[in-house]
Amino acid sequence: MGPAEVISASAIVAGFGVTAIMFRVQRELYVLEVLEVGIAWLAWADYLVVISVALAVFGSTLPLLIFPVVGRSIMAIAASSCAAALVLLAGYVPAILAHYRIELGARRKGAREKGEPIERWIVIASCICASLSFSATLIFRLL
Repeated sequence: MGPAEVISASAIVAGFGVTAIMFRVQRELYVLEVLEVGIAWLAWADYLVVISVALAVFGSTLPLLIFPVVGRSIMAIAASSCAAALVLLAGYVPAILAHYRIELGARRKGAREKGEPIERWIVIASCICASLSFSATLIFRLL
């Protein structure tokens, strides 16, 4: 896998992530302005997308575009960042379902909180898995 493939994967992550966040911001603004609910926030799950976009842009794409010659260490960091970003996006799906209590946490009653209990666990587990995938990819790429 070369720089072009990593840039392509990172661009897909960034494109999906920005789209997802814009959808969520639009929804929160609707709740705030149209439904006149006085509270607007990003769910814990949304931070998985924000972090994955940051990793894809600043950890993968930007380093590969900045340096005229892509060395082994730069390529390892870019690939590791892309892998971690993908893991975070994979965690977003169950985390946002838990936030809205769709299947996950469906028995819980009352108003939703910024971080629903199951959502928090999924976000934390996703961050741990992303850190492990970053580390493992970095080690394998540098061996």
